[in-house]
Amino acid sequence: MIVRFLQWLFNLNRSVNYYAYINSPAWKNIARRCKVKAGMRCKRCGKSGTFYSLHAHHVTYSRLGHERLSDLECLCAECHERVSR
Repeated sequence: MIVRFLQWLFNLNRSVNYYAYINSPAWKNIARRCKVKAGMRCKRCGKSGTFYSLHAHHVTYSRLGHERLSDLECLCAECHERVSR
C-alpha cells in the first residue's frame, strides 16, 4: 500500500517535491497550525502533545503544497502509524 501511495504521489504531484516540502518552513507552519487547532491533542485517541509526539497527517493529498487545515488531521505517532498502513 505504501509503495502504491508513493507511486501515486510522485506521478500525480510532480510539481511538488514531497520530501523537500515536508522539511520546508511552509509545511512546519501549517503542521503547527493543525496541532494548535486540535488543542495539541491526537484527534483519534486524545493523547496530549505535552507527553506524546504529534504529527500533522494528510487526510487528502489533492492540495499538497497548498493544504487547507481541513486537509490535515492531528495524530499521535501511534495513531499516525495505524492510519498510514
